[in-house]
Amino acid sequence: FAIARGVTLPPGDYSFRDQFGEAEFGGKRAISGRVRYGAGEFYSGRRQYVRVTPVLKPAAMLSLEASYEVNDVALSEGAFTTHEVNARVNLNPSRRWLATTLVQYDTASRRQVVFARLNYIYRPGDDLFVVINRSDERGSSGPAEYTLLVKLTHSFDF
Repeated sequence: FAIARGVTLPPGDYSFRDQFGEAEFGGKRAISGRVRYGAGEFYSGRRQYVRVTPVLKPAAMLSLEASYEVNDVALSEGAFTTHEVNARVNLNPSRRWLATTLVQYDTASRRQVVFARLNYIYRPGDDLFVVINRSDERGSSGPAEYTLLVKLTHSFDF
């Protein structure tokens, strides 16, 4: 399969091993974040990456998170660099209603994804989820893909 422009991986068995170090800053504060560096085996070569994730919590029920990751990949078949950008909003107006929206773009697949999930907890351990997912490839003339998923969980007590 084509993993990047001009870089195609042959069929085969691959193993991955990745080591990383991560630092988190003030996780309970209004402004916080994480930084991660990692490296390891990746298909027929190696990958190194850095991810920076600032987090802003302007209110107890709201958090805003962004992340940027750069991957430097060197394979037997070729080398390439990818970039991934994420933005996430978490809104939890009560203990029963939780909402998350994620927007993501990466240069490897050239796909833009928008994911939204609404979770209603109607009883402890029982949930109703409504998920909407939109995905499209930048520069493609094809239509975007949409998915709607509704999931209901219910536990039976004996």
